[in-house]
Amino acid sequence: MSWFFKFDENTHEYIAGAIYSDEQPANSTAVDPIGVMFPVWSAENGAWVSDPDKLAKWNAEKNEKYTDPVQKQLATLAQLMMTRDVAQSKQIAQLQAQVATLQGGTK
Repeated sequence: MSWFFKFDENTHEYIAGAIYSDEQPANSTAVDPIGVMFPVWSAENGAWVSDPDKLAKWNAEKNEKYTDPVQKQLATLAQLMMTRDVAQSKQIAQLQAQVATLQGGTK
């Protein structure tokens, strides 16, 4: 039994929730979208990525709220940390998939 995370068939946007099943449902992946803002499944990358339009809109809204230079710097640093977190989550997901493949291949 494994956890699977569903995505919309057309938009590939994450559908909230998870399914615990013996078999992988259609339009799902075992890769957890945690840490990805506005997750969209990228079959090409084998990972969840942030929807660029929604992320850009969110960043624009956040930057408008901060007029103080120090607040803008903090918002920029927070965004940088979030971007790095997303990249690390992607790398972790890829490594977990490789480990699962290797473990499956030794049985």
